[in-house]
Amino acid sequence: MPPDYRRKVSAAGSLARSDPRAFLARAPRLVWRTVRETRTAEEVRLRRLRAAGRTAEAARLLVKLGRRDEAIAEFERSLAIPASDVDELRFEFGSELYMQGRYDEAMAAYEEGIRRRDEAAARAGLDSLGVRFLFADWTGPIGHIALLDVHAKLTALGLLSPEDRVLVAKAVANPAYLQLWRKHYPRLVSDASGRSALSTLLPYLRDYASVIRFVDGRYLPLHAAATMVERRWAEEKRSPLLLLPDEEREHGRARLAELGLPPDAWFVGLHVRQDPGSPRDIHNAEIATYELAIEAIVHRGGWVVRMGDPGMPPLRARERVLDYAHSPLRSDRLDVFVCAECRFFVGTASGPIGIPPTFGRPCVETNWAPLAFRHWVPGNVFVPKLYRSTATGELLQLEQILASDVGYTPLVARLQSLGVELVENSAEELRDVVVEMMDRLDGKAEYSPEDEVLQQRLDALSLRSGERLFGCSRGGRDWLRSRADLFAE
Repeated sequence: MPPDYRRKVSAAGSLARSDPRAFLARAPRLVWRTVRETRTAEEVRLRRLRAAGRTAEAARLLVKLGRRDEAIAEFERSLAIPASDVDELRFEFGSELYMQGRYDEAMAAYEEGIRRRDEAAARAGLDSLGVRFLFADWTGPIGHIALLDVHAKLTALGLLSPEDRVLVAKAVANPAYLQLWRKHYPRLVSDASGRSALSTLLPYLRDYASVIRFVDGRYLPLHAAATMVERRWAEEKRSPLLLLPDEEREHGRARLAELGLPPDAWFVGLHVRQDPGSPRDIHNAEIATYELAIEAIVHRGGWVVRMGDPGMPPLRARERVLDYAHSPLRSDRLDVFVCAECRFFVGTASGPIGIPPTFGRPCVETNWAPLAFRHWVPGNVFVPKLYRSTATGELLQLEQILASDVGYTPLVARLQSLGVELVENSAEELRDVVVEMMDRLDGKAEYSPEDEVLQQRLDALSLRSGERLFGCSRGGRDWLRSRADLFAE
């Protein structure tokens, strides 16, 4: 922060402490002035960077300013200039393309960067070391740790190269969950000195999550690789890779008993993402619309354990519903227990929904978006958000969504720039798909020949040229019936 801004912030803080009313009266002007001056300073910096030909720095600043189209153009200019950090730039470029929904271009950029680093490692003889590393994209956010399930299954099926894999962890969202993966990845480097010692090797001997390198030399995007391996795993009737240890099961039951859960009760995990500050705001949804779904679970004799954090709106108090998100008992261990021991899990396209399938627990994927990326677990059921034209007010056809950037971007702002808005699932749609999952687990779900035709039509979207609907999740039965007009014969 420049000294002048520090001085103004300090003065504002002093005013807030000495005269709160005066501060509140002047706060809007102070904030607006600070934002305006900050923006002006950033524009000046941007002009200087461009004038100096520092295109990479200019691109990063444009990303910070939210001017992603300009950032992509600046990255393209930077990549045309030979430089030592060109491969790292290629990954940043791919990330921006992905955020804009330009999926094919993003995957091509990732693949090119990974391929170039693999070739550089081979030239230097590093590939003879017999080791590869799994860094932050496998060990950081909790949903990324769940991706180890895909990696471990690819390894078990002999689809990855045979080198030893070493986990390298820095900021781990849930250490208790990562620890359970030590059965499959016993070697872990988590200290700063260890990471520093590996810093020169990591870029060249690293398995990336965005694009997977297969043993036969192929490169496949994560969603395509995960879809393929999960289908094969299910066809071969293989068991889940993780099993919660008895001591963790006992610990979890004891903690939830303190909140009122009986020892013999079955429960459903619920996580509805509400993070307005996140750039991937397409994944957010309103918890209030899940009331009918919660009531349906309770009516069938189940309990609901709502996960999240204290910053989320609280649930209405009622019988058999534990608002664990606001409990002082929240912990990494208990988060894992809820995901591992629930009868099934209800969630949105956020990290926690990746955990239950690693223990063999099915999920109901609700308010799912982007449309192209339904989850890759065959036992799941999903209902996506709808996409509506802001110009006409009409809902877009699924084929139309998947044939453009609209179906791939995780940014609401990008959708708005394309003239599209999202429509969340109705309370009735959420209830119906939850009831369907309970019926499936009870062996009572009924699907007519017409239902199977609708499912086949949905799956067929993944087979047409130029379109991809990744994943194996089944479309919600009642949702397919009511929305059959949105996908072609």
